[in-house]
Amino acid sequence: MLKVEKLVFEYRTPGRRVSALEGVGFTIPDGEAWAAIGPSGCGKSTLLYLMAGLLEPTSGRILFHGNRPGERAREIALILQSYGLFPWKTVRQNVMLGLQLRGIHGREGLARARRILAELDIADLEDAYPEELSGGQKQRVAIARSLVTEPSLLLMDEPFSALDALTRERMQNLLLDLWRQRRMTVLLVTHNIEEAVFLGRRVLVFSERPGRILEIVDNPGMGDPAYRASNQFYEKAVYIRQKLFSFTGVGAR
Repeated sequence: MLKVEKLVFEYRTPGRRVSALEGVGFTIPDGEAWAAIGPSGCGKSTLLYLMAGLLEPTSGRILFHGNRPGERAREIALILQSYGLFPWKTVRQNVMLGLQLRGIHGREGLARARRILAELDIADLEDAYPEELSGGQKQRVAIARSLVTEPSLLLMDEPFSALDALTRERMQNLLLDLWRQRRMTVLLVTHNIEEAVFLGRRVLVFSERPGRILEIVDNPGMGDPAYRASNQFYEKAVYIRQKLFSFTGVGAR
């Protein structure tokens, strides 16, 4: 479904090249949710931008259902850490923006927006503005704006990092519920090991820059709401923490 082959990306400025990713390769089967974790600056966010078709690889390729991501951009949604909400638009207007860009207006667009707002339990906030919302509510709006377009690929860049611990856990549970209902393909970038283990069927462990995949950790317990409280969850988190420490020195400073 989503195939990354020998991916290399360099940021180029006059007189300088910075290698962000080098030789990255993996395949995510249709409908699976994966996570990516690694040190800051290792190219994880860059990988998402490449997969969304916002950047072009220096070499190598990404295939989404056999095509370059830019050729199937309507099927891809990207959620950023900053929420990306327009402060002068209401919740309803923010959610409908993606539909309008796809030519879906009027009653159909309004009905779809209200349906996803109800699904995310924020229907009562449709006339509110972003400044009136809590962090968790803003994140639900960002998720609603992405899901209302019914993407088959959802890319998430540190979406819960600004939330308090309790709200973050609730949002993780919400994302898991949405994934189980819709079975869309998901790649979540995070710096939180426990989050990666809870939400990733497989976890991509990245090296320091330039980012290389050090290991793809199988995580069969993902998808079970009770997994977070199990010994297997704790053991998997410890394993990934040890891998990050031994490969990159994360935690040594």
